[in-house]
Amino acid sequence: MFAINYITNMFNFAKTRNLQKSLMKGRHQIVELQQTVHDLEQTVQALDSENEAQRVVADQLKHSIDTTRIVLTRTLLEYRKELKKQSEALKNQQPILDSIQKSKLNQDFLIDMGILILSVYSVNTFLVEYPLHVAGQVLMLKTPKLRKKFVQQGVKAFLVFCMIRKCRQIVDGYGFHNNVGSMLKYTKLAVSAAKSQVF
Repeated sequence: MFAINYITNMFNFAKTRNLQKSLMKGRHQIVELQQTVHDLEQTVQALDSENEAQRVVADQLKHSIDTTRIVLTRTLLEYRKELKKQSEALKNQQPILDSIQKSKLNQDFLIDMGILILSVYSVNTFLVEYPLHVAGQVLMLKTPKLRKKFVQQGVKAFLVFCMIRKCRQIVDGYGFHNNVGSMLKYTKLAVSAAKSQVF
């Protein structure tokens, strides 16, 4: 009987011992699981904080973009209004500008015509024509009369050109000429006016 009790006690002790070991192992596993859960919770909290920070930054960026878009829209509207104002102002000023340009052209035309007339008149004066005639008689003694006349006229034309150029430089230097008109422009305007009268 004692032997049976002893064996039973030994069996119970072994069983209890195994149960304690299992409990200890289970407790250790529970602690490990708790630590793992705690670590995971910490990670989740950190991720939540990071996501919150990222969300705040994203919201700030979105707000900045919206503000910039509003400012850009307003700026574009202001720019278009200003552009329209300037366009209308230029349209209103165009007749005045055309009038000023026409006045400058008329002034240049009068100056250029005055220079041309003065140059042609000066070349045909006795002081210029007589020396040319004498030079022609001496230098072109045996030249036919028609050719002599042609050469004299060519020299006169050259002198007229030189005088016009010199006079233009003088009036340009004093600021009397606006450099709006030129012989080419006067010719074009004359041809255009003649065409409009014909047609």
